[in-house]
Formats: sequence, C-alpha cells, structure tokens
Amino acid sequence: MTKEYKEWGLDELWERFDYRDGRLFHKSRIRGATIGDRAGSSCKNVYWRIKFKQKYCLEHRLIFFMHHGYFPRLVDHISDDLTEWGHKNNAIENLRDATYSQNNQRAASKSTYKGVFYDRNRGKWRASIKNRGKSITIGRYETQIEAAKAYDKMALEIYGSLCDTNLADPDSPWEQRDGSVCGQVVEGGEV
Repeated sequence: MTKEYKEWGLDELWERFDYRDGRLFHKSRIRGATIGDRAGSSCKNVYWRIKFKQKYCLEHRLIFFMHHGYFPRLVDHISDDLTEWGHKNNAIENLRDATYSQNNQRAASKSTYKGVFYDRNRGKWRASIKNRGKSITIGRYETQIEAAKAYDKMALEIYGSLCDTNLADPDSPWEQRDGSVCGQVVEGGEV
C-alpha cells in the first residue's frame, strides 16, 4: 500500500459509495450529488476518477481496494474492452493485481512478424526496428503484412541483404520467408 493511501479506511469507502456493475455510486448527498448518482468524473478518455479524502483516485483502484483491502502498485484490467459508457470495464472480476512487466507483456502484440506490434491506442500495426541501440518507428499500418513489408524494406536498407526479413520478397504481398502464403482465405479462416 502506498503511503498516501494508508489512512484510507475500507469502512469509510463502503459507507460513502455503493458498488454496482463496475461503477461506484453515492450513498449520501455530497456537494451537489444526490443519492444514487455516479461518483466522480471522466478523465484520460477511458478512465473514471473519484475524489475521496481530498485526493483524486482512479475508480478501478478504489474498487480493487474496497474488495481486497489493499492498494497494489498497479491494478490491471484483464480485458481492455470498453463498456457501453465508453470507459474501461471496472467490474471487480476484470481487475487484478499486476506488476509492470506483467501488464506490459499483455500489451505486446500477437504479431508473428519481427518488428511488428499492435498499437492499441491508434488501432494500427506499428513497424519499428533497432539501429545502433535506438528504436526507430518506421510507421503505422492497417495490416500486419503492410507493417512487416515496411520493416523488411528498412532492415534491407540498414543491414543489407544478410538481414533476417519477415517475407521472402518484401514487394510480394503474400509470400512469407518460409515459402508459405499468408492472407489467403481458406476454410476456417485466414492463413
């Protein structure tokens, strides 16, 4: 538990807020809010924050604390799907105590291509390459294949013909390095 939240009591939170469907609601009238109103306000687009004991706290952290009795260093959303209100799902079943490395692992892309990662914030595939210890973003693309081709072209420019590329021919829209064909629709989905 971090120092600033040590004085927070569970009883006080449960007296002041009612938890329903991943959201906190006022149990009493406070500064213009009536009983049953959603506590807090929107911040950072997909998060909700609540003022308690003169400090702002993200709603998912309060919900985790109310149910588990401690504040972890990081509260992770198991699923990043947004609710019908446009915010992250703060249902207690969707929250977990996680380390920074666990949270970052989940954020990594599921791409099979070297140098290609899914950028969830922008909804595109990002191609990047390392050169002399520095990461260079090549660009963001609609598909993994486009990002893989961009990576391959940059790898050839930087490292020459001996570099390890994703596709046998970076100009080919389909052929992979192992000779298989990607993007071809077959029964049961895309190859």
